[in-house]
Amino acid sequence: QEYFLHKFVLHSKFHWIGKEIHRTRHNKPYFHVSIDPPALLLGWLFTVHILLRMVLPWNLCLTATVGYATAGLVYEWSHYIVHTKVRAPFHSSSGSDASERCAISTFQKSIANLFLQMRDNHMRHHLVDDEFWFAFSLPVMDDVFGSNPDVREVKKERKKERSE
Repeated sequence: QEYFLHKFVLHSKFHWIGKEIHRTRHNKPYFHVSIDPPALLLGWLFTVHILLRMVLPWNLCLTATVGYATAGLVYEWSHYIVHTKVRAPFHSSSGSDASERCAISTFQKSIANLFLQMRDNHMRHHLVDDEFWFAFSLPVMDDVFGSNPDVREVKKERKKERSE
């Protein structure tokens, strides 16, 4: 859903406040201020909860609402981190024995690699060309939808356009 919202809503042809706020973020890619104030987030969460309640029994509705809210928080945190210059650590010295440290290190490295892929992909969208690289949490979606061109080719094309 994020790919389509980003490409077709935040980069839509029609003008609306969300597009303008998003454009501001493009102008300051390392200055991340959430575009969603708490009142909007809580209003949206309440709306989702009501919609879920219409189709799910109470216990499943609560579980789905908490799951949705948690996923949203993880997404917002991830997006915030990507818009900073913070780098995730690749390993940890915690753990009581070597096998536990190895497993923790492997897990942390895979998470750090995912964040690096997210950052690289998302910053290409902000810093190289905002007509490509719309995916965020799943960078592979740009491969699926053909919006992941070779960075060097795009840079060369943009440089050529500026010189004309």
